[in-house]
Amino acid sequence: MGKMEKIQMQPGFHDAILALIKEKFAGSSDQDKLCVIAFDEIHLKARLAYQRSDDIIEGFADHGPLGRSNACADHALVMMVRGITKHWKQPLGFFLSAGTTKATVQQQLLVQCIRRVTEAGLTVLATTCDMGTNNQVT
Repeated sequence: MGKMEKIQMQPGFHDAILALIKEKFAGSSDQDKLCVIAFDEIHLKARLAYQRSDDIIEGFADHGPLGRSNACADHALVMMVRGITKHWKQPLGFFLSAGTTKATVQQQLLVQCIRRVTEAGLTVLATTCDMGTNNQVT
């Protein structure tokens, strides 16, 4: 089993993934460290499920570092980093919301994402997303 397969995925940013990125690019040239952050939101079927291994109920709105609520999530916001000069991409985290993620929350998560990617040693040159209403505000 590879390093990535051992990472347990929960809503929020995944520090283990960022640590692997930092390790992978430690000896890379500045040009190879150029990247773009992409984010997109998808609609989900709202449902709750008990996760026995972690003793939690999944399916609630959860914005990772910004908190969790008791509303059933029906949207997922995914943030990903992509190389510019090298062909690679890696999801960094996902966030669950009831309804579309508010622009103010998206903005806070995007700022945190840029900071975390920069701390991992990469250089973020741009962000990209579709033209959803909240994305235009962000």
